[in-house]
Amino acid sequence: MTARGVNLAVSRDEGVVTVALDWSGHAGPIDARLADRLTDLLIELATDPAVRAVVITGTGDVFATGRDDLPEVARLVAVLQAVPFVTVAAVQRVCIGAGLALALACRHRVIAGDAVLCATPGTGSRGTARALVYDEIGPDAGQRMLGLGAVEPAALVAWGVAATIVPGHLLLARAQETALRGTPPAGICTTMPPRKAPSRRATAPRNVWPIEQPFDSTISGGVR
Repeated sequence: MTARGVNLAVSRDEGVVTVALDWSGHAGPIDARLADRLTDLLIELATDPAVRAVVITGTGDVFATGRDDLPEVARLVAVLQAVPFVTVAAVQRVCIGAGLALALACRHRVIAGDAVLCATPGTGSRGTARALVYDEIGPDAGQRMLGLGAVEPAALVAWGVAATIVPGHLLLARAQETALRGTPPAGICTTMPPRKAPSRRATAPRNVWPIEQPFDSTISGGVR
């Protein structure tokens, strides 16, 4: 499955579906089209009773970037929060804007210790990632944390965002273990957002930047 050169590599093992966003040298932007494809894939998986959990990850150094104020990203987040299976984000080094919204919408987050995370720069108080941060740690703390710009995973946890931090080479294995251990949400989702999001022209995402932050131990945040 492709969207503007981005391949969605889907694999299954013991009821755990791993969806890898294969950027193949791209900067990792989630645009409106890719957000819709991810949403449709999740809705399709939600109809399969054999699916116990879904792990979402990226490739290389990129989990995902892109604007988090797109309506298609808001719809993707709504579906992630509604599906009847466990969702786990396995977050590589770059997680910005729509990538942060995607990670926060998952029930569990496993984050590489050298990751850098922030909402879309320059969008003020708007954006799905900001709304999810406010929901989790409160608007006052969320505003102060997001005001710092890019944050390290340990700082994210220190502010109260639930996550497990691991060395990068253990990321996917730990995320899949978390998926196998996770308890599905109570009840079954009966209402999904409409399959088609409003038409909107997406502007080019902002550039991402590398930040080197070695990490050798495991830190666990709060429980959602």
